[in-house]
Amino acid sequence: MDAHAALTDQSDGWACLSLTGAGADQALMRLVPVDLRPAAFPVGHCIRAPLNHMNMILTRTEAGFEVFVFRSMARTAWHEIDEVMAVLEARASLA
Repeated sequence: MDAHAALTDQSDGWACLSLTGAGADQALMRLVPVDLRPAAFPVGHCIRAPLNHMNMILTRTEAGFEVFVFRSMARTAWHEIDEVMAVLEARASLA
């Protein structure tokens, strides 16, 4: 019996968003059902999890986080993260 396989490169189907700075983990934890505090998710850790309703791959880097989403969802992911950051900024300005 002959074995057959087909391979396709789908690496260009992903977009990467970088999120850095103070509060990056707090912003993402509003969208991701994972404890992203440094003690629970240290540098070098990577997970596949939902970002709200989207699939993503999340990696903690020295600078912050890399969020990989399907290229077709990049604008939606950006919007979701931006919206959470605006809420956190507004709350901080009230304190």
